[in-house]
Amino acid sequence: MNKKKKKLRWHFQIFLRNVVIVVLVAFIIYSIYVNVTKTKTAIFQVSYENVALETEHRALLMRRESIVNSYNSGLFTPLVADGERVKKGQIVGELQIADIERDDATVATEDVPIIDEDALQKDIDLLYNKLVVALRDDNHILATTLKADLDMKLDRLKKLIDANSDSAYQDSLQSIDTVGQADAENGQIIKIPANMAGIVSYYFDGYENTVAYQNRYKIDYATLFDQDIVPSNQSLRNVYANSSIFKIVSNVSWYLACEVELKDIDNFKKNAEVRVGLKSSHVKARIDDVFQAGNKGVLIIEMLQYVDGIHTLRTIDVDLMRDEVRGIKVPNSAIVKRADERGVYVVDINKALSFAPIKVLAEGADFVVVQEGSFQIETAEGQLVRRYSLNHGDKIVAEATDYKEGDIVE
Repeated sequence: MNKKKKKLRWHFQIFLRNVVIVVLVAFIIYSIYVNVTKTKTAIFQVSYENVALETEHRALLMRRESIVNSYNSGLFTPLVADGERVKKGQIVGELQIADIERDDATVATEDVPIIDEDALQKDIDLLYNKLVVALRDDNHILATTLKADLDMKLDRLKKLIDANSDSAYQDSLQSIDTVGQADAENGQIIKIPANMAGIVSYYFDGYENTVAYQNRYKIDYATLFDQDIVPSNQSLRNVYANSSIFKIVSNVSWYLACEVELKDIDNFKKNAEVRVGLKSSHVKARIDDVFQAGNKGVLIIEMLQYVDGIHTLRTIDVDLMRDEVRGIKVPNSAIVKRADERGVYVVDINKALSFAPIKVLAEGADFVVVQEGSFQIETAEGQLVRRYSLNHGDKIVAEATDYKEGDIVE
């Protein structure tokens, strides 16, 4: 009997041991499965550093362009290919005088968009009236925004008035040169020289005398930035009387007019050096001026190097690389809004998420650079309130929309 009990106890112990082993193995397998398959929270540590900024912009090319017109009609034979460089006085082609009837259906004219000074003045008057109301209502935040907008429009109006001087108009007239003569006879051959040194171009878009540096404050940028201006090749054999044959584009002096959002306009300073990326090249440049045009900002950028192939372009997308900004780089995906305030979720020592407001210093393509430590904001009542933000070494979540404040993360 005792032997039977001992044997049963022994079998029971073996059974319990096997159960324990099975449970332990199952737990280990489950733990491995959970750790392998569960989604990890993307957490990264921020740092205070120099951040290089690069932004994409729509741009207009403004060059010194000298058009050569023909007084006579005839047959033109080019001696210099499009895009080749020539010296002043070098023969570009020959015109054999002949009677060529103009086909009016092929003549295209551009509706040149010039800013309306009266409309700009009306905008200024409207902004001024809104500013008065905001000050009367003690709405200091709105008043500050309106004043900044008003200052930029007044600056644009002053520059526009100055640009409408007689000297600016004469500068525009001097960009056209006419060759030929009234007493030329049919069959006579006229050699046509380059009237300045530069790049020969047979491409015309109708904006040669409008989208020019001397007209930079007159141009209706809002209209032109939305267009894809495609030039046409005029290197045709038939030349009509009083029509353009070719133009010389300066490879020394050229500018870009770049579109920029008003909220970003303070990131660009007059006379600051930048690098411009276009046509697979990076070119040194300098910001010549910054002003408001309609609901957008405009950067006039002086290009300090020539880029082959741009003589046929009027509109282009470019990348601007400006000075580095000292701050904390935060991806756009990490930013959330709370009560009209932007911020990020910071991971505390207990792995809980807490909201930290941010002050944006500059914006990149898919990130922002924010101020480290604390900053002040002005309330609607005009009071200054200090807000505490990110610090060097803080950890934040990369995809903030997947979480809420108070969540515990791994």
